[in-house]
Amino acid sequence: MRAPVFIALGALLVLATGAAAQKCPLSAKDAAAIDWKPVAKACQGNQEQLCGPCICTIGETLAPAAVAAGITPVQVQSTSEADARALITACAGVLIRPLTAAGVRLNSLMALQQCSALPKCLEKLGFKV
Repeated sequence: MRAPVFIALGALLVLATGAAAQKCPLSAKDAAAIDWKPVAKACQGNQEQLCGPCICTIGETLAPAAVAAGITPVQVQSTSEADARALITACAGVLIRPLTAAGVRLNSLMALQQCSALPKCLEKLGFKV
């Protein structure tokens, strides 16, 4: 993935859990408890749809857990690309089952690799876009 999207997705996991990047901070139970159906609906269509509404919906889906954990915009902004990459890798196995069970297509997730910029909607979650 391009750096901005890696950082965003990794930081969203940090937002959701407040944990370090070495292992996935979400348990399978935690991931299964999240309603991923809005993500499945948003993550369809062309690249423009995926790089905008899909990423926004992923952020919105994880945001309530972030607020509950007391994560600040400063923490979001300080997530490094290396930490984001590590989180995505560590959490792939935990997230793939609930995401696909909700109807999120793997090819849609893979297409996020082509996104080179963060959508404006992530500003409200603390990202600099």
